[in-house]
Amino acid sequence: MKANITPISRTFWSKSGLAAARPAATGLRNGSLWCSTDTKDIDQVQAGAWVTIFEYAALAGAVATHTAIATAHQDAPALIATHAGVSDAHHVAMTEALVKGYIASFWEATIALFQANVASGDFSGGTGGVNDNNTAAEGKTDTATTYAEIDYGFEVFIRRWRQFGHASNVGDGVWKIQYYDEFLATWVDWVTGIATRASADWSDYTTETIVRTQKVRLVCTTVDSESRSYIGELEVIF
Repeated sequence: MKANITPISRTFWSKSGLAAARPAATGLRNGSLWCSTDTKDIDQVQAGAWVTIFEYAALAGAVATHTAIATAHQDAPALIATHAGVSDAHHVAMTEALVKGYIASFWEATIALFQANVASGDFSGGTGGVNDNNTAAEGKTDTATTYAEIDYGFEVFIRRWRQFGHASNVGDGVWKIQYYDEFLATWVDWVTGIATRASADWSDYTTETIVRTQKVRLVCTTVDSESRSYIGELEVIF
């Protein structure tokens, strides 16, 4: 018996190849990366267009200058040759470390990224106050299963969250935070059993399992007995 297999097309998030082989940015998700094996440049899709975020040629020029300076000391050619090789290797190692560090920091969710796009969703009392950097403008709902959705704009790593509560809460309501799994095309529970906070102040940051996602949701699973569940602000970052 043959199984029915349906091919699924997925956009790549990072790929390498010749610069001339780089595909058009149209249709690719923001944040997609292309590493050119010939130029060693790294490009990224931003707002639907490729943008060079690392240019190897600039560093190569610095390496050449370093080597040339060493070669000017003609009184120790053997030492100079050794120094030239070491300096080249040193700069290459530095380049790799800097690029890895830059990419790692780029993918980490920040407060600015979390607040960049106004929350959407179906909270009965509105979602805009969930991530607007204004704890006085709350998000609220009187209906379980409703949600506020925050889109970072591209895939990022998340690992910490905190909430700003509201004095109207009794504290017996329950939230959960979900993240969107792009590969499975479904929402996955990340943190469950979050009690509505009954004081108008920040909770401590709580560290969870690191996941990579573009979107998160704050979902009301149980409405606070006040008759609505309030949240002054939410932060989900790295």
